[in-house]
Amino acid sequence: MTHFEVESVVPSSLSRLRVKQRLRQMLPLGWFFSFSIFALGCAPTPPVSSQATEPSAPLPPAPPVILSEEEVSNYARTVLTIEPIRQDTFTQIQQVVSPGTLPPNFVCNQPDTVAQLPKKAQSIAVNYCTQAKTISQTNNLELSRFNEITASAASDEILRQEIQAELLRQQQQGFTR
Repeated sequence: MTHFEVESVVPSSLSRLRVKQRLRQMLPLGWFFSFSIFALGCAPTPPVSSQATEPSAPLPPAPPVILSEEEVSNYARTVLTIEPIRQDTFTQIQQVVSPGTLPPNFVCNQPDTVAQLPKKAQSIAVNYCTQAKTISQTNNLELSRFNEITASAASDEILRQEIQAELLRQQQQGFTR
């Protein structure tokens, strides 16, 4: 599991309202899909390559998108980079909330889900959301485009298969962040 130190974006004295305002400033990332489905938030899902999970809120139908090979590669790299951080975040929040039990899920673009967490867990969640946003941008994907691809892949089997193939390719070639 990847360990790193990142300065928290939320001081411990920050109110729930300020947490909500801060999260609203971040563009939403939404849900991943099929082969790599997990909330851009924290939910108890296994690693990307092992199992699919349904999101708690259905995605609205999205118009089909046309992706270049580079965009498919960037999208897959983003998903693979975020997953270990998501797992680590889940573990940290679980320890804060109640070790041995499942903590509440949160989704970065749904500030109320973050605000329901204890203050220390809110800080961890916002830090995760900030990292996810940075990772997406580092991989040459604006969050709006990432969300567009995610929404389209939920309903476009061909696109989903292209992304799955790229995820597998990157994993087999020893994906590195």
